[in-house]
Amino acid sequence: MTLKTTSKFFEKALVTLLVVTLPVSFANAHPGRTDSNGGHYVRTAGWGYPVGSYHYHNGGPSKPAKKKPADVVDIKLVQQKLNELGYD
Repeated sequence: MTLKTTSKFFEKALVTLLVVTLPVSFANAHPGRTDSNGGHYVRTAGWGYPVGSYHYHNGGPSKPAKKKPADVVDIKLVQQKLNELGYD
């Protein structure tokens, strides 16, 4: 490789690296750790939420897992909904 082709190679590699990494660094992350409910209060402006508001991450608060099997009522509701949709 000549000096000119080596220089072009590194120039293309640098541009590729920047194109791949810069969008990641500009993601919409904002400061604030989450609490046991999976959310936090907004303490600084500029993140798309009003200062002092509370919001959740990852779909909201965690829900405890059901420890009992589905109720007969739940099964009947599912069967009824399936029947309404045409599944007999």
